Amino acid sequence: MREIAVIGTYMVKMFPAGCFGVLFCAATLPLRRRRLSRNNMGTSAAHELCLMLFTAFLAGLFALIVQSSGKSSGGLHDNLIPFQIIADLASELHAGIWMGFWVSFPGNIVMFLPLGFCPALLWHRITFRIALLIGACTSLTIELCQLPLGRSTDIDDLWLNTSGTAIGHGLYRTLDGRRPRWTKACKVIYKTEEETSHGCKTGD
Repeated sequence: MREIAVIGTYMVKMFPAGCFGVLFCAATLPLRRRRLSRNNMGTSAAHELCLMLFTAFLAGLFALIVQSSGKSSGGLHDNLIPFQIIADLASELHAGIWMGFWVSFPGNIVMFLPLGFCPALLWHRITFRIALLIGACTSLTIELCQLPLGRSTDIDDLWLNTSGTAIGHGLYRTLDGRRPRWTKACKVIYKTEEETSHGCKTGD
């Protein structure tokens, strides 16, 4: 199936940069620990693991932007008309062409799920509005960066990517409601809260 082959190509392009992201995260761990300590905060194994995965994703996403061309993958052209993608894809689907649909709709949405999920999982006070701002600004930056690179630029990617961010944040809220201990374990630690909690349990 051609769609699976395209997804596999994307993963191959993202993998080396993702490995670099993991190594970078591991190399900067001592610096981050000192910075957190100065702010009376700390980290945990769960937080570091999730941070490594998120950093790997961001590095892979950057590599994908630099290496791949939206024109060749989805057959789409530069588009500055909002929602024009719906008419374009309807025409392609009518002709029996599904590649543009899978790349543009599920692809653009799923690709931005981590941007809504991971920041809220890793750090405190990441609200829905902040998550949307992160997704929208990241998507806009990507589209602007693609202009000088000669890549396909589509204004509809902005709302598709931001929708993916919103869904990702919704998934985090669902997980936080059902497994709050898991989500709390992945966040940075406020040492004052940790010490207060420990003191209450021990009676100190």
